[in-house]
Amino acid sequence: MSKILGISTKSLAKGEINHSPSWYRKRLVDEMMPTPMLRNMLEQDCGDRFDNTNNDSENISYYEELYNHHEFIKNNYERIGELFFIEIKTDDRPLYQRMLKDIDDEEIYYDNVIDKIARSIMNGNNKDFFTMMRKIRRDSQRGGRYNKLGKLKDSMKASGQFTDRMKEDKTLFSWKQPGGCDTDWTLEINHLGVAISFLEGVREKMKHIAVEEMKVVHIEMERYVKRLEYMLERTTNDVRVDWVNAETQMSILSQHGYKKDSARLSDMGKTSTDKDEKITGRIEKLLQHGKVEKLDYSGFE
Repeated sequence: MSKILGISTKSLAKGEINHSPSWYRKRLVDEMMPTPMLRNMLEQDCGDRFDNTNNDSENISYYEELYNHHEFIKNNYERIGELFFIEIKTDDRPLYQRMLKDIDDEEIYYDNVIDKIARSIMNGNNKDFFTMMRKIRRDSQRGGRYNKLGKLKDSMKASGQFTDRMKEDKTLFSWKQPGGCDTDWTLEINHLGVAISFLEGVREKMKHIAVEEMKVVHIEMERYVKRLEYMLERTTNDVRVDWVNAETQMSILSQHGYKKDSARLSDMGKTSTDKDEKITGRIEKLLQHGKVEKLDYSGFE
């Protein structure tokens, strides 16, 4: 059996790789993968080169040598391209955001925090959200008891409509001085401002995540449409809109009609995430090039 870098060609041509060497390296704990599952994934990716007598840091070095070999790249170039985009999304958010041209550097830390919490909520997990709200509150309430000057109440409004004493809402903020004081009220007012701004950010990020994920699809659409345009310009072949793929089980025409069928789409889905509809128009033209008007799939189920 032929080998490259001491690894069988069978191993080089194995199934889909799990992760890049850099992804594994960032997760090392004391030179080893932190869970058996991650170690098994590394072993699968290393193939014949994995050595149980070595620590995982050494095995990652072997994998890195393999990963950068031209034969390995030739056999896995599609997956390597996918992994780059997938892994920078979690491991290098600044680079990912720069690629999408969404945010400036000074916003990166805040965006990472908001992004993590928004994604957790959208996945049905509120723990990170409430943990962060508690952290914000603890920071706003930090410090010891106030001195005499800090206990003053000069900011209390004296108009007739505010005759009752100030009431504390401990579910949102706690005062250090019984009945509150200027310092307590100033801290709470600014805390509420921080919390509200944070909540606004989480809400907007949840909207942005949906758009962001769709951008990945849009980028792929752009690549495929460009290639289809290229092919149709240089050949006499047309798009066969009655072509059915076993995975989608729908004809090209029926697939294209699916997005137009407002009865099947939610209100969110009907809101366009493209800044313009140029790419949609191009797809329409390409399908017309395939003589759409001669086919009727209105009853397709």
